[in-house]
Amino acid sequence: MTPQHTCAIRLDGTVACWGGNEFGQLGIGTTDNESTPQLVSGLPYITAIAAGAQHTCALDASGQLYCWGGNSSEQLGDGGTTDAASPQPVTTLPGVAFVAADLEHTCAVTTDGIAFCWGGNSSGQLGYPTSEEQPYSPTPQQVTGLPGVTTVTTGMSHSCALNRDGTSLLLGRRL
Repeated sequence: MTPQHTCAIRLDGTVACWGGNEFGQLGIGTTDNESTPQLVSGLPYITAIAAGAQHTCALDASGQLYCWGGNSSEQLGDGGTTDAASPQPVTTLPGVAFVAADLEHTCAVTTDGIAFCWGGNSSGQLGYPTSEEQPYSPTPQQVTGLPGVTTVTTGMSHSCALNRDGTSLLLGRRL
């Protein structure tokens, strides 16, 4: 499933989102679809944003991460599965420098180069094993063995990380 919504950071650091909103992924407090950009309230100055298929995450200037929208695979990182139609801070992960989101999972890199992922892990896309009884991670978990990460990217069933030394690593199903 590809995202059916999009978000943009405006010059003043505010966020506007539009498109499909079945899970609250626009962050405007409703689940109504919107054909024109709608201002997302309750956020400080935002420097980065990532739109997954059913959720959105934004990063503020201080390194605080906020997520909202669909949460059936625990991709909001709040420890639960309840959707959120407005931005919620990911309180267990301070000091974020980069964020990426896709269908069922989210990954972030902290300012000290540590990668964290959470949400669905059916193909190992979080970078660590889970059991059949626990195919998700409800909160951010460190991806071990990845020193000095600068950025991550997410796909439907995989994630990739780039290290400071220029090496990269694929997590999850090989395509």
